Amino acid sequence: MINQILMVFMGVFAVIGIMTALYAATESIGRTRRKHAVAAEVVLFVSAADRESVEAAVREYASRLCSGMCGISARALSVVISDEDETREYFETREILSKLEQDISIIKVYTESDYIKHIKSGA
Repeated sequence: MINQILMVFMGVFAVIGIMTALYAATESIGRTRRKHAVAAEVVLFVSAADRESVEAAVREYASRLCSGMCGISARALSVVISDEDETREYFETREILSKLEQDISIIKVYTESDYIKHIKSGA
C-alpha cells in the first residue's frame, strides 16, 4: 500500500519535472530569437533607509540585466545612493554596495553628487 502511494507521488513529481524542463527549454529558445534592447547604462536610485533590501534588489537587477531576461541588456548598472544625510544607515548601505561593486562587474556605485559629475563628464 505504501509502495503504491510512493509510486503515485514519484509519478506526479516526475510529470511536474518534465513539464518544468520543457517550459524552460521553450523559454530559452524563444528568448534567443527575440531581440532585446541594449542600454549603455541603467540607473538604480536607492535610499540608505532600505539597507535591508538593497543587496537583494541590486543583485536581482544585475542578474536580469546581464542575462537579458527583462528585455533589456545593459553594459553597466549605476547605483546612486542619496548622500544628503550621512547617518549610520548611509555608511552601512554604502559598505554593502561597495562589496557588491567588487563582486559584480557591471555595478558602479555613485553618490548623487558623483553621479552628476559622471553625467556631465559624458563617460
